[in-house]
Amino acid sequence: MNLGELKDWGGPIAVSYGVNAIPAGFLVDSNGCIYKKKIRPAALKEFLVDRYGMDESLEEPGEETEDTPEVSG
Repeated sequence: MNLGELKDWGGPIAVSYGVNAIPAGFLVDSNGCIYKKKIRPAALKEFLVDRYGMDESLEEPGEETEDTPEVSG
């Protein structure tokens, strides 16, 4: 989940979580309690794999080849 704060660094979300830089990563449990602050994507992936095992949603995307269709916007 991504959250945004529209009231600069003094807004209620930024203040309650102690966010003073972007990006700021937090691992939050289902009760809203912070499990780990300043978590980076690699550390998050390692945590999730250790806790729940490897899942296809955690696999790195493969390299594109000439056979891979391009998506245009």
